Amino acid sequence: MFNYLALAAGIFSALFYPLISSKSLAFFILLPSITIYVFIAKQKLILSNILILKCILLILAGYSYSSLRLIHSQEELIRESIPSILLSGYLASIPVNDIKGLHAEFKITDGTFSSNKIILYFPESSNLIAGNMYLIKANLKPLDITSNIHANDYRQYLINNHISGFGYLQEILVNQGSDYSPWSQLTKIRYSTVNYLRNASQDSKYSGLMIALISGYQNLIPTSQWQLFRNTGIIHLVSISGLHITLVATIVIFLVNYILRRLPMKFTIPLQIIAIWFGLVAAFCYSIFAGFSIPTQRTFYLLLISAVLLSSRRHTPLLHKLTIAGTLVLLIDPFAGLSSSFWLSFGLVATIFMLSTAYQKSMNKVKFWFTLQFAITLVSFPISLYLFKTYSLVSIIANLWAVPLIGTVLTPLLLVTALFHITPGIALMAKALIWIMIPIEYLGKIPPYLQISPSLPTILICYLGIILFFIPKSLPYKNITGLILFCSLFMTASDKIELGRIKYIDFSSSLASISLIQTNTANILIDIPYNEDEQSQLKAINNSLLPYLQTEYISHINYFITTTSSSTIESGVINLLANNQITLDKTRPEKDAIIDGLAVNFTSSDKSFALIIKDSLENYYYFGNGINPIENNGKWKTVTLIAYPWRNPEWIYNSHIDTLIISSPSIYKNKITRITDNLNLDAKKIHDTGKNGSFSFISH
Repeated sequence: MFNYLALAAGIFSALFYPLISSKSLAFFILLPSITIYVFIAKQKLILSNILILKCILLILAGYSYSSLRLIHSQEELIRESIPSILLSGYLASIPVNDIKGLHAEFKITDGTFSSNKIILYFPESSNLIAGNMYLIKANLKPLDITSNIHANDYRQYLINNHISGFGYLQEILVNQGSDYSPWSQLTKIRYSTVNYLRNASQDSKYSGLMIALISGYQNLIPTSQWQLFRNTGIIHLVSISGLHITLVATIVIFLVNYILRRLPMKFTIPLQIIAIWFGLVAAFCYSIFAGFSIPTQRTFYLLLISAVLLSSRRHTPLLHKLTIAGTLVLLIDPFAGLSSSFWLSFGLVATIFMLSTAYQKSMNKVKFWFTLQFAITLVSFPISLYLFKTYSLVSIIANLWAVPLIGTVLTPLLLVTALFHITPGIALMAKALIWIMIPIEYLGKIPPYLQISPSLPTILICYLGIILFFIPKSLPYKNITGLILFCSLFMTASDKIELGRIKYIDFSSSLASISLIQTNTANILIDIPYNEDEQSQLKAINNSLLPYLQTEYISHINYFITTTSSSTIESGVINLLANNQITLDKTRPEKDAIIDGLAVNFTSSDKSFALIIKDSLENYYYFGNGINPIENNGKWKTVTLIAYPWRNPEWIYNSHIDTLIISSPSIYKNKITRITDNLNLDAKKIHDTGKNGSFSFISH
């Protein structure tokens, strides 16, 4: 077990602390580490020093191996824009039509970028069909995506999923017909299945959830339902996980065992082993069909290890099996270690296995079940606060209802009806799911527990307390000590903004300039679209502002500043926020106002505006698109220059600016360069949100 943990530790270390940037150096460490380890292992020595040396060698091997994979993934990235390039390939995922537009993964099969995957955007009229090979003309672009506070690092997410760049379809030159490669046909099967299920369920309220339960395709679930699943703690049911894979394997094992026992022939291999391997094959096929997510991989590898051990008449403790499964996941895809689902999935299953080993034999079933639920709640609570700043207070009740009905009863019925294309049965299941979800909808109205995200050391201290709770040994004061250590989780400093101070965030987006200014009780939103396209604006809000509002639990915006003349865009923004339980007032700040101890001056003319704020420390802050501020003392703590529409900001050359933040569309790149390169510009720091990502500031 320690060998696998050491190998996994090496892989993790390279993910979080990448120090090797050369393939030759990585190979130079990897090959000797493996060679020396194999040599020592053959000696079969069990001295403690030898065991430590073996662990060190495995850590080095894991670190160098993970570094090789990281370096290779960086080499695969598209580094610069390439217009009108010919690409041959096929759709490698089901097309998604969301706020970003219609897009899908496209596997390139020939040429310079052969074997690379890109995200291909294409119009609905293009008629790209899953399962066919195409020769297309497209524009290629690198993954030049800046990050925003609290938003998913989309660039890193794409790299983790082996995406090399973006493609924008210009023309389909040749439809080369059916492509019979396994992954292309798998995409075709998944696409056909999703369309069939969507039609069979008659687009019922929870048809997206039903499709996700069967196929793992989650893009048809609306945002409001995702929020419901998070608030009630049943989001794990949406993913194809251990429960689904185990159900498929169990059904196949039962059927094969039933058939084999009724055959008149005798088998040299025990029927139980034959049935288990049939179940394993079924589990593998279903796992691949469902997308082979991390929880799916964990379950399949556990089943594989169990089948191998059973066939060889060997016994291995459950935790050892889980450790081997986790190491296999990391060896196949080291990037899995960066996923929160990896930690949640393996952490909770490890808790179940440890408690089963320690308590199941000494407790009656009811007491053990309650102990297990209590332990799962305690273990999931700190990591949920750390990752999401929230925890569902009704998760136990919701899971008591949803797991048996949705996971144990509905999912097998859905699988059977979908497998045999029993359309009336699918429609019936869709209606039944609506009734099953009624209690969940009521529970979802209870707000979750919210808290500032605890630090990593606090999380580790908290888990030490949980371990003390559940270790079977009787240690003096272990429960009291464990309780004290666990309660450290709630000892966090308040991030309430003081009167007379501000906190603001300038978000990064290529479609709009978005800033959020927070005071003690008020929130001011500045939203300047770079065009009058509603979908572009909603995309900008959805990708930058919305994740921040949700993570910080901001439910009301008091003031709204925008230069758009489109009432449709304003209404779209208001509706988008309202759909996420966030209200927005269309009120603008007054010309001269006091807000929470701050002097606020707002002026506007046509599509120009300037918002000047003075805090209690006599610091001045400017937000505007370049017009000369009325109140200009020549000294600014920060200036947020929104360079759209373009106004020549000559006044900044005569001003002293501690930090200049620039937000502008790409068409003004040369003009922005002339500003930042101006020798007369007295700015200590310059931050371009288009290049450097979002910017945040808190007045002290």
